[in-house]
Amino acid sequence: LTFHAQRVAVEVGGRRLAGIHRTYSEGMPGEALALVGSSGYLEIAVREGSAARALALRPGDPVMLKVLR
Repeated sequence: LTFHAQRVAVEVGGRRLAGIHRTYSEGMPGEALALVGSSGYLEIAVREGSAARALALRPGDPVMLKVLR
């Protein structure tokens, strides 16, 4: 499955994250973002912070990917 990373929305913890970033530095400090990590897995992160704390997330919480048209 391939897609344009900016045409995907990630929904997690009641928030919608726009696109999938290539690096943490593409986000602003404190901004929640999604990216594909070096192991090839989708990561939910907060630049210079904790996504678990900022989004009140726990292991096993659902993550939804939506392809935008």
